[in-house]
Amino acid sequence: VYNVGTQEEINIVDLVHKIATMMNKKDIQIEYKGHRTADPTRRLLNTSKIKNAVSWKAEISLDEGLQNCIEKRIGIVK
Repeated sequence: VYNVGTQEEINIVDLVHKIATMMNKKDIQIEYKGHRTADPTRRLLNTSKIKNAVSWKAEISLDEGLQNCIEKRIGIVK
């Protein structure tokens, strides 16, 4: 199993706001269902295993990857 990511750290709330902004959504509401005691405070993927195994590195940024996903999801093809 390999973790693959950009090594760009972002919290979930900021990620939601970033995606909403990219999708031109305004005044989004985030509903919190509570906090689990076992939740980690940080969720940054460790990509060292794949880097060491195959010299992998991210070729696109988080923003570019999100934009690609959004465009494919809403049917925009460049």
